Amino acid sequence: MSFIPRSALDVIMDITIEWGLSSTPPGTRASCSLGEGTKVSAQLKPEVLDECFFAVGPLHSYPASETNGKFGMYWLENPPFDAPALGQRMESLLPEMTAFFRDDDPTYRIFIRRNIQKCVSSRGLHRGFVFAWTKVVPRDEDEIEEFLIHETIHNWPRLGFSISGPTQEELADGWFNEGIAEYYSLILPYRFGIWSEEEFIRRMNIRISGYYTNPDREVKNRDVQEKFWKGGHVNRIPYQRGFMCFMKLAYQLKKAGGRSLDELILEMVGLRRQEKPHGITIWLAMLEVELGGPDSVTEYHSMSNAVPIILPSDCLRVTEDLEWSLRREDQEEFYLGFPEDCLRDKPAVVRNLDPESRAAAAGVRNGDLITPQYSFFVIAERWERTFDMIVRRSGLDSSEGFKVLSWSPRSRKKVESYQFIQE
Repeated sequence: MSFIPRSALDVIMDITIEWGLSSTPPGTRASCSLGEGTKVSAQLKPEVLDECFFAVGPLHSYPASETNGKFGMYWLENPPFDAPALGQRMESLLPEMTAFFRDDDPTYRIFIRRNIQKCVSSRGLHRGFVFAWTKVVPRDEDEIEEFLIHETIHNWPRLGFSISGPTQEELADGWFNEGIAEYYSLILPYRFGIWSEEEFIRRMNIRISGYYTNPDREVKNRDVQEKFWKGGHVNRIPYQRGFMCFMKLAYQLKKAGGRSLDELILEMVGLRRQEKPHGITIWLAMLEVELGGPDSVTEYHSMSNAVPIILPSDCLRVTEDLEWSLRREDQEEFYLGFPEDCLRDKPAVVRNLDPESRAAAAGVRNGDLITPQYSFFVIAERWERTFDMIVRRSGLDSSEGFKVLSWSPRSRKKVESYQFIQE
């Protein structure tokens, strides 16, 4: 952070952060990624200060009072979800995660802020994370918990660069970083007993459905970054494709009888912790050794080129000893019913509405003025969720001409998909 002068030395130093709160209003508290209270000390490289979050003011928190503990969640304005309950669940999960990834330091801080715009931006830095909520479109607690677990996983497995510097694949590393976070954000809560078997399968099926019904699923990895912020569903590809890739690798490694996916990932985490190269070439070399040949590299390039990933039917039976089989179950592709660019146009107006779409059947009309109060795609694309939208339309009897519309954002045509079923 620019407001803290720091040494340019690349060595571990004794660092102390002190807050002068004597002239602040009663109830003012201070916290940062390294700890809470008016004085926090740590031994680390000065550059870590650039990756710390800081908060000061009438902070609410979980735990409710200041502690010397390793975990804390902080917010200024009460969010529309139960933050203390969420903090309690995260506090119980983090020690399990740090132990799994062989991390000796369980320190972690979560900061929650309100965004007055329609934005739920987030950012993870050194042993901490900040995310926003908005009153414009509330997020449900279930989705927020998944989101926090995913972001916490980013503390450990992360693809780095190769010895000779970053390759093109490493510059487009989203599939690895987001995919492995998606994988462990499902697998670990189940293994730790946080989620029941049924809850685990429900969330697993949502992920698989998202992969197959994404209308942008044919975009190749090398093209994802260019299109990432241009709307549509390209920004979900690294999460979905990466998740499916690691699910298949977990199966292949277990069948091969050598080291498991967990063991390979822990080796990559160890290399990163030691500041040694841990890029794609090293990862692929590990897979070649464990899977006994170049097929793993061939499959990697197929995945990168958007060749569909089909998991074996006994995938979970082999990897997690669960009696669930993957069976083909075609599902409707995500489809809004009108061009998604309409949501970002200025002004945002419905045009070129498909008269045969579910949106049209729900009452959407060409010319409807779209307010910012419509669902986030990351939520609406989850199987069996609706797309909710408030429009403004002349001639309506409702307050100021507003109308609430809700429909299943799916096409009438099904595409190839798969789901886990119990046999």
